[in-house]
Amino acid sequence: MKPVYYLFAIALALTLFSCASTQEHIAGTVNGQAIPMDQFASSHRGHYENFYILNERGPSMEEKNEIIKLTWKDITKHVILQQQFRRFNITSSLQEALDTLHINPPVYIVSSPRFQKDGVFDRALFVQALRYDQSEEIQAVIRQYRDYYVPIAKLKQKLIRKELMTSRDKKLIKNVLNAVVDLELISIDPSLKEVSIKNEDIQFYYDTNPGKFALEPKYSVAYGYLRLDASEEDISLCQAHADTLYQLLQKGADPAELIKKPTYKDRQVSWAQSGFMRISDMDQKLYVQLCQIKAGQYLPPYTQPGSTAIHRLDQMTKSMISYSTMKIPHLPGSETVDRDKARALQSAMLLETIGYEATEHELDLQFTIKKNIPFNSQWQLDTPDNRPNEEEMLKTLRKGYVPEPVFSYEQSGWLLMQVTDVMPLTRKPVAEVADQIRRIITKAKAHDYALKDAQYAILNNSFTSLKNQVETKSQLLTAQSIDHMDAELLDKNMLFESILGKLRNEEPKAYQKDGLIVVPLVQNIKYRKQKVDNTNLYLYFEKSLPADWFDQWMNEQVKKAKIVYKI
Repeated sequence: MKPVYYLFAIALALTLFSCASTQEHIAGTVNGQAIPMDQFASSHRGHYENFYILNERGPSMEEKNEIIKLTWKDITKHVILQQQFRRFNITSSLQEALDTLHINPPVYIVSSPRFQKDGVFDRALFVQALRYDQSEEIQAVIRQYRDYYVPIAKLKQKLIRKELMTSRDKKLIKNVLNAVVDLELISIDPSLKEVSIKNEDIQFYYDTNPGKFALEPKYSVAYGYLRLDASEEDISLCQAHADTLYQLLQKGADPAELIKKPTYKDRQVSWAQSGFMRISDMDQKLYVQLCQIKAGQYLPPYTQPGSTAIHRLDQMTKSMISYSTMKIPHLPGSETVDRDKARALQSAMLLETIGYEATEHELDLQFTIKKNIPFNSQWQLDTPDNRPNEEEMLKTLRKGYVPEPVFSYEQSGWLLMQVTDVMPLTRKPVAEVADQIRRIITKAKAHDYALKDAQYAILNNSFTSLKNQVETKSQLLTAQSIDHMDAELLDKNMLFESILGKLRNEEPKAYQKDGLIVVPLVQNIKYRKQKVDNTNLYLYFEKSLPADWFDQWMNEQVKKAKIVYKI
């Protein structure tokens, strides 16, 4: 996932309102709000580090001065926002942030390979991360939405309703919503345009878009597990768990439900039924013990190599028997694993030095070969938590490469793996993809030419030549309004903007709809006398604002802010 760079996210570290007034050393004030020196330094350091991330070098003296200005600007924005939130009594909750992220995740989340399945964003994976992932990366996104995205969205609505809309704006929007217009709807079909493509165009596209025609690179590995047995302390802990389970079973606990509890699920406690089997075919020592209890009763925990078992007699006939077993594996604990890591690292070094075939003999291991693994695949070699960091591995992927071993509790051993083969990134030959490229270029150029034709006609206020082209159609529509449209190519937003532009004496606009270029030309306007409810009034007023209206508003607030520098 891409990092959340220091925009408003920098200010997440600022607790400007908790102790600023009691700080002896301050960097300055913004609108009377004291900025503690340590918090200014923290924000400045964040900008400084972000410069390194983006530019992979240190800043020049001039750039250092710009970083200081940017730090003050972001701190000023933060103070202004907090003051506005208090002014309008705006708050936001964790649940609001989660709900907003669920419905409308940011672009960098949607495009992150971490949340994609088969190259497509998987919302379920993201929702799962929101619920259970406690990593700083995910928590930073949630905090950003809770502290900024959600309250800023509320602030925008407050500003629209209470400050930005003038009486003139209100009258204009009401006129647009009450307008009934006649218009000419011009549409251009780019697919009907004749476009010539040269071989040089195809070659240029092929050379400048290598990734589009790449053959998927793959790699192969050999992997095995370096076993680690449980220590005496680990076995004693397993036996203690077995004693607890035995007591619970004696009291009537359901074994199938017991093993679902996190404590026992993490320890891989299992419950299995033998099914009916001949008494002569089973372990005779176990048979003798089972003969001493009644059906439905349990034998005390029995320690055997690798696990501790609790047996229950289900039924016994003259020659047949059925019983169930709860098995508590003897797993090495975290301290045992930590103590053994040096051995695992030495084994990985040996593997990289002599190769997996010789390592099999030296360490008495069995390696498995897995071939042709796609680079972008989620290879479930083991559980996700224990799988090697594939993203890091691919950065240095080469034949013979051995990643750092990771411990698998499921296998009770260290995963040792060596890359045995790498098929590098290659491309399909240009001759094989020439027709595909020709179609791509033709479609793009035809669309571009159609849009330029429409813009030329708008600029010169002359549509006669455009309407004479074979790919152009013209349709006259009468009595059209926001709540009544007769053409599928016309939608509410398009009609609203067209009427609004006409009333503002602005040029018509060219739109893209269903693969076509569409130009609505409003001709006659009449007005209905009907009441416009406030919901629609505010909704369409917001649509009439420029896309960056909030940034413009914020920049004005920054200009008006009273800043006193003390450093």
